[in-house]
This record gives sequence, C-alpha cells and structure tokens, in this order.
Amino acid sequence: MKTICVAGAAALAVTTAFAAAPAVTPAAHVPDASARLIGIDGKASGVVIFHQTAKGVQIDVSLSRMQPGVHAIHIHAVGKCEEGKSFNTAGAHFDVGGHHHGKMDPQGPHTGDMENVTANKLGFVRATVTMTGFTLSPGPNSLFDADGSAVVIHAGPDDYKTQPAGASGDRVACGVIKTM
Repeated sequence: MKTICVAGAAALAVTTAFAAAPAVTPAAHVPDASARLIGIDGKASGVVIFHQTAKGVQIDVSLSRMQPGVHAIHIHAVGKCEEGKSFNTAGAHFDVGGHHHGKMDPQGPHTGDMENVTANKLGFVRATVTMTGFTLSPGPNSLFDADGSAVVIHAGPDDYKTQPAGASGDRVACGVIKTM
C-alpha cells in the first residue's frame, strides 16, 4: 500500500512540475519567398528562391537565357519590374543603414549587394548563397516592407566599389520577391 501511495505522490509531483513549467512556443514559421525573373524582352529567365534559416536567408538562384559570363545580382528596394523600361522601377539597391555600394568600399556594402554569378556557355546560372543583412520576417530589415523588393540581374559583373551599382551595366532581368 505504501508503494502505491509513494508512486502516486511521485506521479502527482511530476505532473505538477510539468504543469508549472512555462510552455515552449516554437519559433514562428516564416514562409519561403520567390522571385520569377523576366528578361528585358518580357520572357521568363529564371527563379530565385528565398528560405529563412537560423543563419540568415538562403538564396537559391537558377537562371537561363543569360549571356555567358559574369553578372551582378542585387536585391533592389522596390518590388516592381516593368518590362521594356530597363527595370528602373525596381529602384536602388535594398539597404538598411545608409551604406555605400560594394564590399570594397569602407562604408559598404549595401544590404542587398550580393556576390556575382556566372552564366555558363549555354546561359545557365546556378548558385546558392546565404545573406545576413535582411530577413523574410516582419520588421525593419524585412524584404517585405511597404513597397516590397526585387531581384535584379545586370549585364556585367559588379566591381564591388563603383557607386551606385558597381559599374555592372544594364539591368537585364528582374523579379518581384513574393511569399510562396
């Protein structure tokens, strides 16, 4: 009889301890995002997928129909890509904190400055990078502010120092970043 009472008391104590412990709330799920890129001619030229991780935003780039060679890729401050207008509607580079362009500038880089990507001889690009200056979650560093954000591909490489866009040439592809 004593054993049952002791076991019952132990079970009650364990139940009480768990009931008193604060509930653990799992981290809020942040939806993935994507940008379907179009070329200046209005034709599809690829997709960029964004995934929030504990280490930052993982960005998977998959492009086609690019000129072979090195191309600058940037996150731009406005989620608008109007065909036939050089994609100037995407605005300047996304930036939190008033930085200059380029990792080689002592006051840089812009938050949306990324490493160049290389198109193979068939015009395909495949790259993955993790960025830490912005988030897909709500807040001051979010890509989803009032006017959204876009991904822009340039005709040439980013030199990582020339203002305002690294002497990277014309904007040749653009995609508005949207949640999936």
